[in-house]
Amino acid sequence: MKKILIVNVLVWALSVVGSINSFADESLLDEIQQRGVLKVGMYLQYPPVMFRDPVTKEPKGLEVDIVNLLVKDLGVKAEIIDMEWKAIIPGLLAKKYDVVISGMSRTPKRNLAVSMTSNNLEEYSTLALARIDDPRTTIADFNKKGVVVTTLMGSATEATSKRLFPMAEIKPLQMTPAVLEVQSGRADLCVVSNLFSYEYIRKNPGKVKVLFEDQPLANQPSAIGLRKGDQIFLNWLDNWIQYQRDQRTIQGLIDKWLVKGVDQ
Repeated sequence: MKKILIVNVLVWALSVVGSINSFADESLLDEIQQRGVLKVGMYLQYPPVMFRDPVTKEPKGLEVDIVNLLVKDLGVKAEIIDMEWKAIIPGLLAKKYDVVISGMSRTPKRNLAVSMTSNNLEEYSTLALARIDDPRTTIADFNKKGVVVTTLMGSATEATSKRLFPMAEIKPLQMTPAVLEVQSGRADLCVVSNLFSYEYIRKNPGKVKVLFEDQPLANQPSAIGLRKGDQIFLNWLDNWIQYQRDQRTIQGLIDKWLVKGVDQ
């Protein structure tokens, strides 16, 4: 009886070890290296973070530079798949691409659907754009009935808008239309990241101004998103981010793309 029990325990133990080894062998990291291509989901409507070059139509921006740095260390090529923001996570879950590198912040709701690196890729802050002649400057000024606040649909800035302006009407849109609503007078405020704010003003001087620079509405660190269940790939990405931050490589790219000191 004891011999039978011991044999059963050994068989069970071996099956567990085999399962663990099988799980370890199934990392997407290996598949990417064998394939020679990393497929990246990205929202190419958010300059200077990610956009299409107006002349070449090729992807360009901070996140594109980061992807190029990533694939160099992986020893593969990059394939960027342009997606609407609201479809970025569904596209990942449908296996249209391997990862999302698209200025995506960690939120509890997102993390229920996908895994996200614990190390921050970039440290954004949440600001707002208002018309150049608007005298209002505080949260209380805009947190009123009759006020319309626009923001990027499905983003962390949408959650910030709802939290800070509960009395106002929150109007989620795609990014450029969200700013144009303010610029045209159909909305009062656009809640947006610092990089987009500075870039928009640089390209459209005298139209809108930045608010809340001294005290941002929220911190908005971004992370890399991937499908759940691949701890090996998640660990590699976390370690890669930490290494590049230690080397200040990512900070150099942020400094390259972040436009500060805009004369309003």
